[in-house]
Amino acid sequence: MTTKILLGVSLVFLISLMLPRGSTFNFAIEVGDIWNADDVIAPFTFPILRDPTAVQAEIDSATLPPLP
Repeated sequence: MTTKILLGVSLVFLISLMLPRGSTFNFAIEVGDIWNADDVIAPFTFPILRDPTAVQAEIDSATLPPLP
């Protein structure tokens, strides 16, 4: 009986060590939302692969004069 209790307590302790600690990301973000918090900076670099024609179309639409 004491072996089962000791095993249960040690299992709960080991599982609690695996749970994350510290600050968590408590934001409800959906696709299309505007980010209003501080900048998020990745600790590593990564390429952003985009079609050059799509990039040029976006640049062209950004340089158009605003609608009246």
